[in-house]
Parts: sequence; C-alpha cells; structure tokens
Amino acid sequence: NNTEKIMTNKNLKKKKNIWFETLIALTATANLALVIFNLTYVGWRDFYLRNLPQLQEIYDPIKGIEPHRETQNYLETVEEFESLIGESKINSTVSANKLEELRNLSVEIVENNPFAGASKSGTLEKIKNQMRERLDNESSKDAFSIFWSQEYLSKQGLIKELNFFNQKIKPLISTNYYRQIGENGEFIDKFWIIDLPFIILFGLELLARSYYIKRRHPGFSWVNSILWHWYDVFLILPFWRWLRIIPVLFRLEKAELLNLRSLRRQAQQGIVANFAEEITQIVVVRVINQTQSSIKQGDLTR
Repeated sequence: NNTEKIMTNKNLKKKKNIWFETLIALTATANLALVIFNLTYVGWRDFYLRNLPQLQEIYDPIKGIEPHRETQNYLETVEEFESLIGESKINSTVSANKLEELRNLSVEIVENNPFAGASKSGTLEKIKNQMRERLDNESSKDAFSIFWSQEYLSKQGLIKELNFFNQKIKPLISTNYYRQIGENGEFIDKFWIIDLPFIILFGLELLARSYYIKRRHPGFSWVNSILWHWYDVFLILPFWRWLRIIPVLFRLEKAELLNLRSLRRQAQQGIVANFAEEITQIVVVRVINQTQSSIKQGDLTR
C-alpha cells in the first residue's frame, strides 16, 4: 500500500510538472512567434497593408512608422480633385488649378524620390513604368503631366483614368512610409513594450527554478544553479531575440510536445564522426612523420 501511494504521488507530481512545462512551453512559443513577426514586419508590411489593414494600423506605431508626408499629401490632393469633379465639371477653373497642383507634385515625387527612405525605390520605378506604359511616353515626368491634364482626361474618359490610378498607382504609393529615428541613430522599435511582460515572467520562472536547484544542491552557487538551465537565459535577453528558438525547442521537448531524440542522436553521431576523422588524420600524419624521420636517421636500415 505504501508503494502504491508513493507511485501515485509521483504520477500526480509528474502530471503537475507536465502541465506547468506545457504552459511555459506554449507561452515561450507564443513569444517566439511575436519575435519573428516583429523581425519580419517591415519586410511583410505591404502584404499586411493589402490583406490586414487593421493590423497595419495597430502595429505601425510600434515600429515608429507613419505616413510619408509627401506621398500622403499627393494622395490627399488626388482625393480633393475627385471630390471637386462631383461638384463641378472637369473644365472648370477650380479643376484646372487642382490638376496643375497634381502635375507639380508628380514631378516633385519623380525628382525627390520620397520612397528612398523606406528602401522602396523599386516601387517608384514600378509607378513610373506603369505611367510610361499607360501614356506610351518614355519620360515619366511627361507621362504624369499629360495624365493630369484636362485634355487627356476628357478625351480618354475621366472615370476610366481615375479607376486606373486608384487600382494601379494608388496602392503602390500607399505602401510608402516614413520611419522615425531615435537619438541613438537607430530606427524606433517599441517592441520591448510587448516583450517586457514575457521577460519578467521567464525571469521569475528562472529564478524560482534556480532557487529550487540550489536547495537540492547546497554546494551550488547561484551562477551554477542558473546555468543548470542555461538555455533559459536566452528568454530574458532583450537583444538577439531570435536565439529564443533554442529554449523553445528544449521546452517543447520537456513538455513532451516535440520529440528531438532522433535529431540529437544524428547531431551526436555527426560530432563523433568528425572527431574520429580528425583523430585519424592526426594519427596518420604522425605515423608518416615518424617513418620519414626514422628513414632519414637510418633507424629503419639498422
């Protein structure tokens, strides 16, 4: 009966540990997913802008991203022109003034390249190529100037040309942005606000584990106790966050959510094989050197 009670208590303790390890492993995995999302956000921003604009609106401030004033002003001017068309004819003086403003802004965009700051000069080239092809003109400046003219819009059809702009040109211009730079010369990134609760949680958990290990092994120092689970240190580092994949893998395996035994076995075999190859080469080289030395000194003849 005593043996059964002991086994039952061990099983209950193991189940509690598995639940706790599973919770921590899933939390670490969620944190790693956020880290990867943050690292790839700028590169994938165009995708989020097209498919998840709500996400882009929420996360842009975290990365210090805001609309570029020059391109934003350009799009707002186009919207003003479209609203004027609903109130007056295209040949009116008000429309003519707005079209002239659009022609000037178009030339400024081509010359100043406001896309360069966001490393999106290729997007500007796409816009210029679209306009060259639409107007059949080798000069992008001339193409824009012709496009935003009363004569062209009246002849080609105002609605059709505005639809072309809104479907082909506007989405490309909308992808441009300005990213704020901090006093340290680096781009602003407020991901630490999201990451801080995770770091606190993992830090407290690491301290609790280290305290428990130190009690079980009185001879251990705090450093030794912490290094007992060395991989967890990566979870509390505010830099090199991508290294958190290491503790996540360990945690998932410990929670029995991932089996890495075969991978570890292959890695160990690879290390042993490389070590054996190095030893073999050293032995062979030393034997050859010794043989050469013996021949030169006449030991082999004697």
